[in-house]
Amino acid sequence: MFDRVKKAKFFSIMFNETTDISHIEQLSLSFRYLHDGALREDFITFCNAYVIIRPEDASEELRLTGIALAHIVEDLCKRFNVDLTKCVGIGTDSCSVMTSETKGAIQELINIAIHAKRCPCGNHILNNSLAMSSKVVLCRNTSATMKKIVAFANVSVKRHKVFQEALGGTALQGICETRWVERHDGYL
Repeated sequence: MFDRVKKAKFFSIMFNETTDISHIEQLSLSFRYLHDGALREDFITFCNAYVIIRPEDASEELRLTGIALAHIVEDLCKRFNVDLTKCVGIGTDSCSVMTSETKGAIQELINIAIHAKRCPCGNHILNNSLAMSSKVVLCRNTSATMKKIVAFANVSVKRHKVFQEALGGTALQGICETRWVERHDGYL
């Protein structure tokens, strides 16, 4: 797989950090590149972010900063012998730890991958566009009210059960901030 990435000469990286069900902060890394005229996306690895974090990025309070995430991605690329200077795109979600212009992971990686451009995933592009384009006050207020109701219902086991029974066995689904399709399902 890494030979295909190297043969392609230019590639994009996609990575994200999330906490899994066992409360371990996992970082996933994938490469996107052109191989034999076909676009490929290859998943590379999951790693425990706190196991692979550089000592200088780990402080007394363990938390993943944009700089720490960028260093993890850089170290993984070095481990797999992939030259980040050939990276032309960086795909992540749109959270501030990734996108901050001063200390975000993307900005840190662009210091090494000087030809790379930020390429948010399709779900995030749509969600960001729709969120920014909403000028209808009633729609924004309705969305905010729905979020408050879901939070109210789900903060207590007893309230959750009352809402679930009132809805005929269906629980209230949260309103996803980053994926428009899941947000739509939550509204329904």
